Amino acid sequence: MKKPLLQSAARARHGWHAIAALSATVGCFLTLSSAYGAGGAAEIPRLANGRPDFSGIWQTLSAADYDLEAHSDRTDAPPFAGAIQGGSIPYVPKALERKRRNFAARLTADPRLECWTLGTPRGIYYPEPFQIFERSQDLTIVFQFGDTVRDIHTNGTLHPLDTDNEFWLGDSRGHWEGDTLVVDVRDFNDQTWLDRAGDFHDEALHVVERWKFLDANTIHYQATLDDPGIYSRPWTLQILLYRHLEKNFHLIEDYCYTLDYDQYYPFPPSYRRPDPAGSAELRRAPADGDALIDASSTPAAPQAPKAPQAPRAPQASAGLGPRWEKTVPKIASGKWTGKRLPDGQPDVQGDWSNTIANQNNFTDPQGGIPGDPDRRGRPLGPRDQRAPSRVSDPADGQIPYQPWARAIQQRLQANFFNPVRPEYIEPLDRCAPAGIPKSFYWHGFEIRQFPGYVLLLFNSGHRIIQLDGTPHLPASMKLWMGDSRGHWEGNTLVVDVSNLNSKARFGRTGNFASENVHVVERYVFDNNGRRFNYVATFDDPTVYTRAWTATIPMRRFTVADRPNEWSYEVLTANAPGRPPLADHYERICQENNGGFGHVAASAPAVTAAAQPPARTQAPTQTPTQATH
Repeated sequence: MKKPLLQSAARARHGWHAIAALSATVGCFLTLSSAYGAGGAAEIPRLANGRPDFSGIWQTLSAADYDLEAHSDRTDAPPFAGAIQGGSIPYVPKALERKRRNFAARLTADPRLECWTLGTPRGIYYPEPFQIFERSQDLTIVFQFGDTVRDIHTNGTLHPLDTDNEFWLGDSRGHWEGDTLVVDVRDFNDQTWLDRAGDFHDEALHVVERWKFLDANTIHYQATLDDPGIYSRPWTLQILLYRHLEKNFHLIEDYCYTLDYDQYYPFPPSYRRPDPAGSAELRRAPADGDALIDASSTPAAPQAPKAPQAPRAPQASAGLGPRWEKTVPKIASGKWTGKRLPDGQPDVQGDWSNTIANQNNFTDPQGGIPGDPDRRGRPLGPRDQRAPSRVSDPADGQIPYQPWARAIQQRLQANFFNPVRPEYIEPLDRCAPAGIPKSFYWHGFEIRQFPGYVLLLFNSGHRIIQLDGTPHLPASMKLWMGDSRGHWEGNTLVVDVSNLNSKARFGRTGNFASENVHVVERYVFDNNGRRFNYVATFDDPTVYTRAWTATIPMRRFTVADRPNEWSYEVLTANAPGRPPLADHYERICQENNGGFGHVAASAPAVTAAAQPPARTQAPTQTPTQATH
């Protein structure tokens, strides 16, 4: 039995009509792409090492995701001549029967409807864009759907020696054959479909991809699939991918699995009532008897009996958890004298983690969660002997809430361990993105840099920081991770963050902002590349009496550090005869952990109407997510 590296949460549904309309809309732009740069191989974009550079935003016009095989006369799919060489998938008889059952149940059983990771190769021909970031040692593929991230390693490392691994996207190892990128993908789980028609595979799937430019703006993509228990022979699909050329086009966050819970965060709208005097809002927090958005589906509930909580990360055990520090180093903004990348950016790539505490308590980081019924006898010690508040301004270390907002924050904090209402459940427990600023102290994270971009890969979600001066998205668009535009000032990356939906909380103490918040971040790096301070100013007149600043210290982790289950979650790459290299876990959360993301274990009074139906599968956890 293989070891699944997975987790899960909610359900969301997308009809093909809406997606087909999107494809039709972008098609007028995409079909022009082959007219640009159409020439010989010498005119395709290349890295400094001479290899083809696939960096860019890509999308297919193919209808392969609706059904890889030829089809017509269907209300749930546009007609399509097929993407398979030879016409059809060569199933063995038993597997063909299962495919027919899948097809009959396709409108409800497709894992896509849960917003789960699409898998490989399906993510490539799904009708939403994806972005490739390429370096000499790897390609990072960020998919708009579900904001999934896939790594293709081109550094000569081999598949992991542990053959019990299972991955949603498989493990991808690439090499070059001339100008063709050949990618060997193994170690799959059996949870993904290949299309909406129910075509499928099992754990033995082996995929070989071939990526090749036809011109600077068109890629020929080919994938050969072999799965002896499912197919009678290997078979091949092929599609074309087109570069998006629209001005200012970029990926837009699509964490669709959070949609069922959006109404509860940062708190239900009923928490603020119209002011009869005519001012904007009545500044009061609700009482427990106040109605939620839908009182009929989620009535007020009595206090529920407490139950054991999810396990916590060890706080100081070598090899298991971090050794927290108690101070914040001083790092001044100034000239950068360290290593630079070819595009001129200071080179700060690598694995990083905060140094003082996890997300339990925002203003007393090492003080634990107030009211924790399971402190296990850990002494706190005097306040002045613990790390300072993450709030560095004002001087009292407290967020300057307006009175009504302070009352809501205290209510959310008081009910963290007894979440008898949907809004009391921490969004992260439903695998929602950790947001800003919590992503920086919810496990470690990785920084990757590319010309025009800084990419932050978190344990929960990711951020693409654009450095090209493009404008922010329209103000009406609100996102879990916001919309980030940055530039470098010496040793400091300055990032302007707008468009936050503020549904993610700052930690387990109920701290929050509103969707009107504006954040300015300063990542101040020391010149030896070992430390940086994250300094962020939050301005939100809806919630706060004044702007305030958070300061969070970070340190770099390298292969010289021992991996642990919080700050530095890596695997040792399979690289015989070479110095140690680190591989990263597949970043997966929402898939397949049963009821974990739906309601907290201690909240049986929250009715089933407040949660989407869960798929009947045993809950499991990834190593990176096992310590909520």
